[in-house]
Amino acid sequence: MKHSHLAFISGFLLFVILAISWCGKKPQTEVTGSPTPAQTSSPSSATLSPSPSASAPVAQPSTPPSSKTSSPEFQKVASKVGPAVILVTVFDRSGRLLRTGTGFFISEDGRFVTNSHIVEGGANAVAKSADGKIRNVTGVLTSSDELDLAVLKAETKTGVPFLPLKKGSERQTDTSVAVIGSSLVRREQPLAAATISARRSDQRGDRLEISNPISNDAEGSPVVDASGEVLGIVTPAREQGAIGTVVRPASTLGSLLAQIRSDTKPRWAAANSESLSPQP
Repeated sequence: MKHSHLAFISGFLLFVILAISWCGKKPQTEVTGSPTPAQTSSPSSATLSPSPSASAPVAQPSTPPSSKTSSPEFQKVASKVGPAVILVTVFDRSGRLLRTGTGFFISEDGRFVTNSHIVEGGANAVAKSADGKIRNVTGVLTSSDELDLAVLKAETKTGVPFLPLKKGSERQTDTSVAVIGSSLVRREQPLAAATISARRSDQRGDRLEISNPISNDAEGSPVVDASGEVLGIVTPAREQGAIGTVVRPASTLGSLLAQIRSDTKPRWAAANSESLSPQP
């Protein structure tokens, strides 16, 4: 009886020991089976993944320098060309303001180019330059409504700064250019850099296609190269349904200038018609 009691106690203790050892093994399997190594490798892969994106910004700074290098060059061109760019103010016979526009001198004796629609119906005009000088415009020497270009004459005693026209019929495709507007029209520096992308023709004549769009405020402005020579002039698009601007090449201006004879006198058509039909 005593032996059976001892055997029962021994068996119970053995069961308790086995139960404790069984329960003790579970935490070990949970620890060894936990994804600690995977979690450790996961941060390392996360640390490596930003490296490609971190390398991307390194290539990005290569873009701004090109625009910065061209800007100072054309800023110098703008300061050189600017004195020859003028603001043209046109009046009718009664002295009422008709319109204003941009133009630029092409000869020392005061000849300048602007858009013909600016002077339409005009009887008098003045040309104001960036230095504040105001010159009386004596009239129109020649004009073309098709091209929307006109050559006028301003009075001068000492001569004026002027821009030379680019000579030669070679194509200027891929040439870097700048559109120089009047500083009297815009508050900021009137400079817009671009590239001649193509030379084409339309119903009105040859035109230069510019890589960047040109604001309508630039109508009448010269398009110059890095040396300050005029490659073209900005005119409004006159085709039906067309919007924006068109750049006419300097050769077109040359053809217009060829129409001016040595004895051609500047005149205002509206002023001359006043004597034919005087106002009461």
